[in-house]
Amino acid sequence: MIVSNKKCINNDFNVSINGTPLNKCDKYKYLGVTIDKNLNWKSHIEYISGKISKAFRVLSKLRHCLSSKLLVEIYYALVHSYVRYGILTWGNASDTTLKPLQTMINRVVRIITFAPFGRIDLKPIYKDLQLLDVRDTFFLETSKFMFKVKNDLLPVRFAYHFENNNLISSLQSSYSLRSRVRVNRVVTRLLASENSIQVRGENIWNEIPDIIKHETSLYTFKRLV
Repeated sequence: MIVSNKKCINNDFNVSINGTPLNKCDKYKYLGVTIDKNLNWKSHIEYISGKISKAFRVLSKLRHCLSSKLLVEIYYALVHSYVRYGILTWGNASDTTLKPLQTMINRVVRIITFAPFGRIDLKPIYKDLQLLDVRDTFFLETSKFMFKVKNDLLPVRFAYHFENNNLISSLQSSYSLRSRVRVNRVVTRLLASENSIQVRGENIWNEIPDIIKHETSLYTFKRLV
């Protein structure tokens, strides 16, 4: 796969291993996440939307014989599990790319609550069911990840990418990692770099009130966020 944000690239570029040419592809599923050559996550979001559409049909039939509480449990099993998985990677996609997925989830929420279709505010319904939309799920999962970064709970290999991060070290001078390998500071020269977990994660961390960030329990931290 040739990954590039340029519109015109050399499509004649070939790679061979021991004289055997590798097949080219525009997207590839790795550990359940579909990576595409443009890294815009459109293919993966289309995949998730397809999975949720099946749950939509299931819930449409079950809502006539099950309580809303049980329907929410099914929602977590058939919908939220797909949305949550790997969202640290693809959750930084553009609003335009995420819109079809959010629209599909909104349809599921309407089905659970028998809410009418049309231009109505669904935020009170999400709050009543204690559900998160796509952006809120990304915020929560990123917050949990940053909590682990700040409290030295990540595996060494992950922590390696955060050590000497000028954004992190400037805000928490006492911050330390299990890995003692020194790396260069993260410098964001490109606009695309703003979507990296190092940069966006720190921005999300700064939005959390200090009284919550000082929690030592991940469970309590997650509940408060």
